[in-house]
Amino acid sequence: MPKLLLKSGSVLDAEADGLIVTIDGLARPYGNSVDSTLGNIGRQFAYHFPETDFLEEVDSQVFLPLQLGCAAPVELDSGPFKLVVIVSMLHHLTDGRDVDRAQLVRQSLLASLEVARKAAVPTLATAVLQGGWRLSPLTAIGEMLKAYAGYAGEVDLSIHFLDGEHLVVASEIARGLGLVSQLR
Repeated sequence: MPKLLLKSGSVLDAEADGLIVTIDGLARPYGNSVDSTLGNIGRQFAYHFPETDFLEEVDSQVFLPLQLGCAAPVELDSGPFKLVVIVSMLHHLTDGRDVDRAQLVRQSLLASLEVARKAAVPTLATAVLQGGWRLSPLTAIGEMLKAYAGYAGEVDLSIHFLDGEHLVVASEIARGLGLVSQLR
């Protein structure tokens, strides 16, 4: 059974083999740069780890458009992670209901775990996958944990929280779902 780690702090400081980064996979890159399609963590990753040539790697390894809920691998030769999993969650569609967005969170996490499994990456780190402001953090946390509770694969997951209250709530939800989680 895979292990779940709930951790306080930035996902960019994670001790994991892979990292999940959200992207607006339906958008056209502005000025031929994928930077305009990345979410906040992707832009921070590119800024803090310039040696990875992250933007160039995404541009050469990910073929856009990437449909909502789909994930793609980006292999890196340097930096703290050997793999970044790009998942299409950010979008500018306004007709989605919370139920649809909740499904998107579950689908995106499971797709990311599958990409990591295929790349033989045993540990994957993520922040809360709420699609920017599109879903409340607590709803997104619950959906992520429900999806992971039903996950039958072998990739360990660490979810990183900047908000201590969210970490506490996540721990309670994880226990309620029968997930054995470690807190750090």
